[in-house]
Amino acid sequence: KLYTKASHVFVNEFNRDNIIFLDTNEDHKKDDLIAIMKNDLNNSSTPYRSVIISQSLKRELIPLLDDTKNNILIPASGDIGVLGEVLATMNQLKDETSDFNINLFGYPEWQTYEYNYLRDYHSHGTYLYSSFYVHNEARGTEEFRDNFRKWYKKDLQRTYPQYAILGYDTGIYFLTALHKYGRNFEVNLNSVYVDTIQFAFNFERANNWSGFINTGLYLVHYDTNSRIIKTNKSR
Repeated sequence: KLYTKASHVFVNEFNRDNIIFLDTNEDHKKDDLIAIMKNDLNNSSTPYRSVIISQSLKRELIPLLDDTKNNILIPASGDIGVLGEVLATMNQLKDETSDFNINLFGYPEWQTYEYNYLRDYHSHGTYLYSSFYVHNEARGTEEFRDNFRKWYKKDLQRTYPQYAILGYDTGIYFLTALHKYGRNFEVNLNSVYVDTIQFAFNFERANNWSGFINTGLYLVHYDTNSRIIKTNKSR
């Protein structure tokens, strides 16, 4: 469900761009997602290209780039080593030429690499999708952090996701639903919207007889002006 939503958001956002998949011969963890993305691109008649990540990536990538469009690169792996290799190539390209506008699209685990690559994320206008993301400089996050410290006399642990905020988001979402619609709130879930701090909530039935699945999704953009823009793409 998450892959399907992520692919739908990607196609809607980037269908006018020059899309290039950066394949890898070793890491197959994203194969299912990449297959869904390529199928959705084919169904929408959106062209894309592919190149294998290798020591000659820069040389093989240049002929595929388009100087009249935005170029969006998608590594077929969320591994930090693969990301570092791709960012090194993009840094070389940026130093050597200004002919191309190149952005990067990636995965929820990339938020755990911010400590290593935050400057590079901003340099290349990086995007990632995730069902959870904490914008550390947002006012709501700062207020939660201050209140947590006041109540519990400790700082938040650095985890992904932040479990204290997960507890808060889950509580405020379902308590809001109960308060507005009572015990049978599930029939009104399409009308429940809560401005949560970390988690995107959007519950959908898999079929008429099933329970609910959370298909909430954020698109996070590290823009070139050093801003982090988190957009709820759940609906």
